[in-house]
Amino acid sequence: MNILGDYQEQIKKQLSQSQVATLKILLYLISVHKIVQISKLSAYFPLPIKSESHRKHIQIFLT
Repeated sequence: MNILGDYQEQIKKQLSQSQVATLKILLYLISVHKIVQISKLSAYFPLPIKSESHRKHIQIFLT
């Protein structure tokens, strides 16, 4: 199953590869953990960086 669904091609035209990967991770985390608070999502973010950096990464992506 592709988490981006029917919008995958359109999204890939608008975002860079790293932004698409971040979007996929965020959508997956939201669907699994049922939360949308950046501070809580950042704790689950699967990157080898500190939690504060996760939060900043998510905030930058969303702006």
